Parts: sequence; structure tokens; C-alpha cells
Amino acid sequence: MQDVCILQLHRREKRAPYIQKNDLAILNIIAANNWKRPIYFTSPYTNLGFGEFLRKDGLTYRLVPIKTQRPQDKWILNQRVGLSRDLNIDSAAKNVGEKFVFTSKKGAYFDEENRRHALSIRSAFAETAGDLADVGRKEEALKMISKSSSLIDSKDLPYAMISRDGSHNLYCLMYLEACYKAGNVQLAEKVKQDLKRDIQQQRSYYNYLKDEREDLFSSLETEARNNEIMSMIVDDIEKAYAPKSQTTAPVEGKNQTIVNNIKDSSKGKDSTKK
Repeated sequence: MQDVCILQLHRREKRAPYIQKNDLAILNIIAANNWKRPIYFTSPYTNLGFGEFLRKDGLTYRLVPIKTQRPQDKWILNQRVGLSRDLNIDSAAKNVGEKFVFTSKKGAYFDEENRRHALSIRSAFAETAGDLADVGRKEEALKMISKSSSLIDSKDLPYAMISRDGSHNLYCLMYLEACYKAGNVQLAEKVKQDLKRDIQQQRSYYNYLKDEREDLFSSLETEARNNEIMSMIVDDIEKAYAPKSQTTAPVEGKNQTIVNNIKDSSKGKDSTKK
């Protein structure tokens, strides 16, 4: 699993060798603010070196004067990929679970950019639900997962599909683990099967290119390797959380039932070939 630990499916923190004007503006705001008013970012703005001081409140990141507590250490996914974040559980639960409003008609088409934003919303619910479960608040976690599954129909925003850098499936790995943590095993099973199916389809495609169109495969080696790594992560999550016995829980509906016994994680020839 060493390859998993160095997987770069996200932008790790990198400090630029120079400072741009927009960076200076941000630093000036922080210096002049003197903690009198809250400073928020809509993404984990870490290239200036203060990533350890950003705490997520749901869909936003708040700059705080203390280092983050790294609750992600309890997630199998984050142990493998190394995502860095801190979540204010109480604020996130209130902001995402109570204040956040979103609707989408069934059959709505999401282009690539809208899928990216919608996946961020789904992930915010997943992060909050998973961390709630990790501190023993399973009922709240299950409600969070139930609400998230009702916001966007999975036929409109699949749980797994090919995307740039495999980011779509990376988001869904988080959602898969959150479902397990919260206790919705049936939904976890659906997400897992969708992920496995898409990963296998991508594997077949990459193997075909490798055997039959090596000239095309050379530019996709990284994607092929990441796809295999995500397959291993799915297996790791399943091994860590798969319950010995299950309590039936509806996938997307009412009367959700908590599962309490899930442990938390600390080739054909190509006729066109010349």
C-alpha cells in the first residue's frame, strides 16, 4: 500500500517561489484584521502556508489561530491519500444539516463544472456525517447521509464515473466511507458496487490501450495507476467497516435504521491500429 500513501489525487500544499499581488492582498487582510472579524475561504487555500490553520465549517474554511486537530486521521481514505482538513463538527452540523438549502429536479443535467460543485456539496455532508459518527453521534450522522442522498438523484449525479484525475471517484470514496461510518450499509453497498463497476470498466479500457494502442496509453499511465490505487482503497474501506451482521436500512428514504456494529476506522484487436 506504499503507492497509496503517495497518491496525488488532490492538490497538496505547495508554496509558490514568488508572491503575486492577489497573495499579498490576502496576507494584508490577515495582518490588518487582528482577529477582529472572521476570515473565510471557499476552498482550502493552502499555497501561502497557512493550511494547518483552516477549519472547515461545512462548505467554507475559516482561518483560526490554532493548528487543526486532524480528525481525518480516523478515516481510511485520508490515511491513504493524505487529505488535510479540520472540521468544526458542531458548526458544520448546523450549517450543512440545518441552514444549507439546495434543490434539484430529477432528470437535471449536470455538466462537468456543475458536477464538480455538486460533488463538493455531497462531500461536505459526507465529512460532517463521518466525523459525527466518529464522536458517537450516529443518529445525527445517519440523518446527514439521508439528507444528502435526497438532494441530488444518483442517476443525475452518479456515485462513480470517469473524470479528470479521477476526482469524481475520489469524492465518492469519501462518501462510501461516510455511509459505513453512519451505519447506512445498504447505501454503502450501492456506492461500493458503483465504484467497483466503474473502476473495472476503466481498468478494461486502460488494459486495452496498453495492449493494443500503446501510443495512446503512454499519456494515461498516471490515470491507470490511480484507478488501481482507488480499487485498493475501496477494498481497504470494505475490510475496515464491513459488519459481521447488518440491520436493514433503506437506501434513500424515510425510517432509516442505524447499524451500530460497524467499527469506526482510527483485450480484441483494434481494426484501426496501423
